[in-house]
Amino acid sequence: MTFMHPDRVRAARRLAGAFLIVVVLVGMRAPAVRAATQDVSADMAAVGAVVDAFVRAWSGTAPAELAALLTDDVQAFDIGFTERGRAAVERRRSELPQRLQGVRIIESPELTLSGNLAFATLTVSGHNDTPSGPMQVWFRCSLVVRRLDGDWRVDHYHLSGDPDRPRAF
Repeated sequence: MTFMHPDRVRAARRLAGAFLIVVVLVGMRAPAVRAATQDVSADMAAVGAVVDAFVRAWSGTAPAELAALLTDDVQAFDIGFTERGRAAVERRRSELPQRLQGVRIIESPELTLSGNLAFATLTVSGHNDTPSGPMQVWFRCSLVVRRLDGDWRVDHYHLSGDPDRPRAF
């Protein structure tokens, strides 16, 4: 297991975040984008609330709660599937046989805001019950959150195993 200094991890996440925002901006079908509000702290709080709600809904057993947080044309790179569109994500999430239990954010999300787009990276932990007992798992989550008609919604999410931790997906 290799150790990366936390500053290098943060720098790598920022670089990945900037790259992802560029990819989303280039690839998104350009809806009408409202002018950014000047109250950045309110926007950051709203985005933080969406990130928290996403983690709760993602780990829950009601896919409709997750779908309510997504844009119509969300791009999802979930654990076990990749889908485009809110209805497709909701359908695929409902088909999953097992949910993680005790899911929690273990590092404060890093949020970056740019007008009507925000990017969040965070590490989440949970456990699965297995025949040999509970198995702790960690994964990294990246979210692109977009303001549409005044509401912040998840436009892109990517979940992946955390290679710095044991028993990652």
